[in-house]
Amino acid sequence: MTLTQRLYAIGIMLFLWYVSLVFAPQLCLLLNMPISSWQFALSLLIFISFSWVFHRNYFGISQKRQFGINFLISLGLFLLCLLFAGSIYDTSFDGTWYHLDAVHLLKNGWNPSYKMLSEEETSYCSKYLNHFPKVPWIYAALVAKVTGNVEMGKAANLQLIISCLFVAQHMGRAIFKLSALLSWILAFLIASNPIQILNLGSFYVDGQVSSLTFLGMAFAIYQVVEGGWVKGFLALLAFALLANIKFPSAFYAILYVGAFLGFLWFTKAYKWQKMLTIALFWGVFTFGVLGWNPYMSNLIRMGHPLYPLSEGTEKVFKKEENYPANFLNTNRFERFFRSFYAEPKWARNPETSDLKTLFSHVPLYTYDYGVPDLAGFGPFTPEVFLLLFPLGLWVLFELKGKERKNAVFILSVLLIATFINPEAWVMRYVPQFWIFLVILVLLVLQRVKWQGPGFVLAVGLLLNNLTLLNQNIVKSYVHTSELKEQLNEVATSNGKIEFYPGWAKSFQYRLTDVGLDLQKQTYIPETDTSANKFTGGLGALYRKRKTE
Repeated sequence: MTLTQRLYAIGIMLFLWYVSLVFAPQLCLLLNMPISSWQFALSLLIFISFSWVFHRNYFGISQKRQFGINFLISLGLFLLCLLFAGSIYDTSFDGTWYHLDAVHLLKNGWNPSYKMLSEEETSYCSKYLNHFPKVPWIYAALVAKVTGNVEMGKAANLQLIISCLFVAQHMGRAIFKLSALLSWILAFLIASNPIQILNLGSFYVDGQVSSLTFLGMAFAIYQVVEGGWVKGFLALLAFALLANIKFPSAFYAILYVGAFLGFLWFTKAYKWQKMLTIALFWGVFTFGVLGWNPYMSNLIRMGHPLYPLSEGTEKVFKKEENYPANFLNTNRFERFFRSFYAEPKWARNPETSDLKTLFSHVPLYTYDYGVPDLAGFGPFTPEVFLLLFPLGLWVLFELKGKERKNAVFILSVLLIATFINPEAWVMRYVPQFWIFLVILVLLVLQRVKWQGPGFVLAVGLLLNNLTLLNQNIVKSYVHTSELKEQLNEVATSNGKIEFYPGWAKSFQYRLTDVGLDLQKQTYIPETDTSANKFTGGLGALYRKRKTE
């Protein structure tokens, strides 16, 4: 087994760790058993079984030694992901608000398949928690239950990034016949998708949408090129998980599966009857087992599997509140490119977006808390795209026959997946567009005469991502340090500090985790202007007790 093959195997095993840590607790939830630590043992059994089958059928490995080495390395990387995630507090708004709320509730016994939460049991987000897809929350809840550290539930982001990195480097060598250097450049471009790296320190799930999209497409391409059933199974598994990350990703997953199976039928690899059977089984597993809650439970309880989206997107994403003022009367394509070429910031009505001056410096502080609504792919990507797109089209037209048709097919699927979302201007909702950019880079790098310009453009994108990574991770640790000091000050004050714990139960859990009994504390008004704000506290305040 070469190093490239070993890393590929480990990348797939990291993906299978994710699969197992979701499937075992989800099966137990369906059987009306709340998430519990013992389910990690079941996850481990599922992981070992899937990994062994992959090794036997793909590599033809019967030696336990090679499997054992890969198992130990993947386990070590998984543990490192846990340690990294546990070292950072999520101080983002949505991450602390409803994502962390859901993880705590699942960890503490809530079973969404059998019980709907009331508004009072949540941080005013019961509609989200009761009716939204839950795969990332289930993973995080089991990890939190086993480790006792809820922040470690964010480990899935880094875990899937490493999986993408290792799979992509093998793909560059085995499928696209690139040199080792160009394969690793391709791999780092895929793994450093700005949406993924800006989600590293938070419970936001858009990075997982990005990772699972790439892994599903990669396994599908392996299936088409190499045949066999293992890669096709992995592709369908990745797309099944993708459909249960969030509602828009369900539409993406259906599109990808339809394109994958349709391609196999069109190329006469399989008969249409077999493709239809596979599609039906995939649909039943994806929406009837893995996604019983929310899809089937929403249908039973609310009359529609996509509730509350069935009431109209305005119920979930109100234009008048969430759009920049100058986006209100524009179509989805205009909004997308205005956002793509905007200065990075959050701009909500009545604020407006501003187009950036190309090839000029822009402030980076907007990326401190994750992915902003505008310019979500980073500060340099618009300039690179301006040069990459015409060059990529030129190379595309230079291709011949089957090679061109396949490239156009994949690029078209990604563009459709991007623009079927009317809110594609919020870049974290459409991380698959980054894969579109990377494929353009790949097409250029495959042509010897264009490798020089392609290399420069690839480095430009990597510098963009490295800048974002540095900005976000450094600030994440700064915010974590601030919050740790604040929590420690409150926890060791012996009643000398009074505070307002905020409206979010998820942040109140953080206060109780440091030993505070919220029933015995002295509260201050939420309007107290003399108090200090907790970092990432969603309005929580504290101050020293005033003496008479």
